[in-house]
Amino acid sequence: MKRDFHVTAAQGFVLLFQVGAGIAVPLLLCVCGADYLRKQLSIGSWLIVTGILLGIAGGMLNTYLIVRKAFRQWNRDGGRKR
Repeated sequence: MKRDFHVTAAQGFVLLFQVGAGIAVPLLLCVCGADYLRKQLSIGSWLIVTGILLGIAGGMLNTYLIVRKAFRQWNRDGGRKR
């Protein structure tokens, strides 16, 4: 029984890391891309705000998809590892 707990705890840590990376990476890429375009095209700083908003939206979508898949798998397995 303890082995099931450790597997579930490990899966929880992996899920936590995936959610964190799924939020941070799109935000970072969108902000860096917006900053690069702002410098190359000599556009105002509003492009950075647009990059932030797109990054947040992408991070939220990634988080939703990751958590939905994890809950579906958890419900299919009956809450424990087979």
